[in-house]
Amino acid sequence: MKTVQLPFFLSSRHATRNATANRFQVALSPSVSIPREALDTRVFILEASAVHTMKNVDSTNNVFMWVNTFGYETTLTLTEGLYATISQIADGLAAAYIKAFTTSLSVADTRDQVVDLTVNELTNRVS
Repeated sequence: MKTVQLPFFLSSRHATRNATANRFQVALSPSVSIPREALDTRVFILEASAVHTMKNVDSTNNVFMWVNTFGYETTLTLTEGLYATISQIADGLAAAYIKAFTTSLSVADTRDQVVDLTVNELTNRVS
């Protein structure tokens, strides 16, 4: 069996991006081709690292319904952008709460007193 390894360094810098810039395509030139007569061909990506630098919150997923302990509902709209951690999302929700209710609380105080997110490591859920 013949093994061929082709190392590549791919960058999204000069890639074709979609309209919301959250997906990209990189064309290989010259392209990689597998001969038709090849049998039992397998292609693997042995290592990849993708640094998340594109916004992951946009107008399609930035609206949250907040319900207080009395059942009052309001919509919180997270500012579009890149949120890399649960803490950053919690800060964004706190800022959205401040904007929705025009409160004088700081983001930190709003997280302490009103809205915060925590991760349950056992269930891998956010509450």
